[in-house]
Amino acid sequence: MIDDVEVSSRPEGSSQQRVLTVGIPTWNRRGFVVRLVRLLGEQLESETGRGAVEIVVCDNASTDGTGDAVRELAQQGAMPLRYFRQPENLGAIRNVLSTLEHACGRYWTFLGDDDRYAEGALGGIAALLEDSDAPVVHFVDDTPRTDAATGRVGIADAASYLYAIGNAGRFAVRSDLARSAVAMRGVSEFRTCWPQTEIAFLAMALSGDSAPLLVARVPSAVSDDHGANTTYTSYYLAKTALIDLQRVAVSVRHECGEEFYRRAESMVFTGARFNELFNATVLYGVYDDERVDRANCRKALWTAARESEGLARRRFRMLALLQSLPRSVTLALWWGAMALRHSPGKA
Repeated sequence: MIDDVEVSSRPEGSSQQRVLTVGIPTWNRRGFVVRLVRLLGEQLESETGRGAVEIVVCDNASTDGTGDAVRELAQQGAMPLRYFRQPENLGAIRNVLSTLEHACGRYWTFLGDDDRYAEGALGGIAALLEDSDAPVVHFVDDTPRTDAATGRVGIADAASYLYAIGNAGRFAVRSDLARSAVAMRGVSEFRTCWPQTEIAFLAMALSGDSAPLLVARVPSAVSDDHGANTTYTSYYLAKTALIDLQRVAVSVRHECGEEFYRRAESMVFTGARFNELFNATVLYGVYDDERVDRANCRKALWTAARESEGLARRRFRMLALLQSLPRSVTLALWWGAMALRHSPGKA
């Protein structure tokens, strides 16, 4: 992959490898990326991670002045910032992978340009990674609602974090293993919205470590603007949170093993998370979707069902059938299922 420009600012600590590269893929969202870079710079000014962290912005050929704004920040020399502009729009996946390609840190993560780290997070993450040898680290928030165990986890048990690990700013992968994963798979073979998740689990498998995932309770990323920047439809929910996530599990099945796959399938298609997504997908399809959105969702679900097996196939077929019926019939069936679920004697 060839970028047509690099602007670098390398303050203290640049002569040695940094602990963490925070990659920021962006396209035509100048205000968001400038705000994020400044917020990261402020955290690095006030915390201990300044010499340990670098920021890499990969711009997918923006036309809104993003390049000029980030170049100006880099040339000020106030933070460890490097900026790369793609010669053309390479698509979201390749731009995410580009942040890894240019990473100089021992670990790599990325933030969406509308994400940010919670106050105090970046220094805490850098300090944790400074002493870590784990192939992959997953950051969980220290809140009462978090029930995740902490410590080192085997690859089969790591399947329960399949969704969580891919969320921006909540993971870090050793850069050497991440690059090996990309080289093994091939850039063109990353086809879902979760390339980072696929890379993380391939890195775990390649490491040969019996417990390749470290789950650590550290404040991490928040996404205040994600909802405002996302148009939610039944297709968006089904594609990103079910179909593509299942495809990641299938993609790494050979490397991670059958026990991993069984647990990953259970994580995606059972429990409270699946129930919430199921309900949201059905209700968006009934109340909010345009005709084309519902048609796209239906087509994607039937395709996923044909490509899948076992529990995944049954779940995809059930959702596809509901999206294929008249909206009034879908709603009546959904209400009937809810009434049955909550009737006396039902768990």
